[in-house]
Parts: sequence; structure tokens; C-alpha cells
Amino acid sequence: MPELASAITKWVEIRQANYQPLPQDSNQLLSDIMHSRLLRRLLAGKEPLPEPPPTSASQPWYELIEDGHGECYEVYEVKPEDALYPGEPALLVNQDSRWRIINKLSDAEYIARHGKTPSRYRVWVSKPDEPYLPRWSIEKIQE
Repeated sequence: MPELASAITKWVEIRQANYQPLPQDSNQLLSDIMHSRLLRRLLAGKEPLPEPPPTSASQPWYELIEDGHGECYEVYEVKPEDALYPGEPALLVNQDSRWRIINKLSDAEYIARHGKTPSRYRVWVSKPDEPYLPRWSIEKIQE
């Protein structure tokens, strides 16, 4: 039981540090608890990452950080005027628009950085002949 209390306390502290106060409504609190990948991570005995990870479909993409690679179902170049950081070229990757283009190697390959983190990632079309849409992949570039 102390592990449960410790995990929940740490979850609340991390939320507050990231400007996500606990909801006042008990139904919303229950929903947050049920859908929180961070809370599940803490309950599994894992430590939180030093920085929030990129997201995929609005959920933390821990696998990308821990495994160093992942598959993308959606990659689009964002117009600089529509980017989260106006005037900077950006990518939308799995519904996350915080990817900053560092180098566009081609229409099918980019070097990008997530938000303000220093890590760089290669984002490329790994399976161009997939039916309907090409398949994209992403991998962390070793510094």
C-alpha cells in the first residue's frame, strides 16, 4: 500500500509541476487516473523521465524515448506560420506538432527535434510502397 500512495503522490507532484492541477470534478479525476500512462508507469515501479516525452495520439510516447525508435502513422510538414514555434519549419508526427525540423534531407526524410529538447531524431519513409499511405519510422540519432 505504501507503493500506491507514493506513486499517486509523485503523480500529483509531477502534474502540478507541469501546470496540470487536479480536476475539481471527481468524474474528471477518475478519468485522468484511468487514462494516465504516467501513473501506470509509476505504479509499475518505473521512474518518470526527466522531461515529458513526445506524444503519439495524445499519449506519452515512452517507447520512443526508451527504445530509441518507433513507427509513425502520420507525418506532415507544417507551414511555418501554423507551427507551434511560429516561423520555424515543423513536422506533425502522430498528432504532435512540436517537432522542429533541423534539416530537411528530402520530402521523405527529416532530422527533427521535439520541442526544446536537445535530442535529434531521423524521421523517414521506411516503407514507401505501402497501400494507401507510405509508412514512416523514427529513430533517435546517437549523439
